[in-house]
Amino acid sequence: MKAASSKDLTLASREIAAMDDPLSRLIACGVWVRYLPADENILQIGIDTASANGWRRPLWAYLGKLQNYYLEKGDPAKAGIVAERLKLLKK
Repeated sequence: MKAASSKDLTLASREIAAMDDPLSRLIACGVWVRYLPADENILQIGIDTASANGWRRPLWAYLGKLQNYYLEKGDPAKAGIVAERLKLLKK
């Protein structure tokens, strides 16, 4: 991924979203989030991929990371929306 070497979030989002294999897409999101600055779009790709495939654990993890991202960015309203989604997953 060229985006990783340049830390280009826009390019990374496009490259990750363009991956055909959902597991590869999810792994790419995880690697990006682990080693490079988190981004709402990349986290959302991870959430969408996990949700579409019924993968509860990755969905839970990415929702938690997105909630923390919003809290760090000072957006408690969006963090609250994510918290509601996490509550639904708990049931």
